[in-house]
Amino acid sequence: MLCYSDETRDVVRLSGVFLVKNPQDFSEPWRLDFRRYLGQSGNEGAVLVTCSPVNSNDPQGALKAHADALRQKNKKVVETGWTYAN
Repeated sequence: MLCYSDETRDVVRLSGVFLVKNPQDFSEPWRLDFRRYLGQSGNEGAVLVTCSPVNSNDPQGALKAHADALRQKNKKVVETGWTYAN
């Protein structure tokens, strides 16, 4: 799973890639925790956070590809390294 802040803003913050035990959990606690992390780390609070599944065969490649795609759209990308603790 990979979480990221609102992609319509100039700065997009990415989590690290992490494994979740139940990706079908519709409450998505990892999304809420990443949003809380961004608020507590001095970044803008109350931001839109999205989480998406990534290729489990190459998680770091998926992170790099997402970051590169954002940079091509002239976004400043901040890789936080944050991961969800199941």
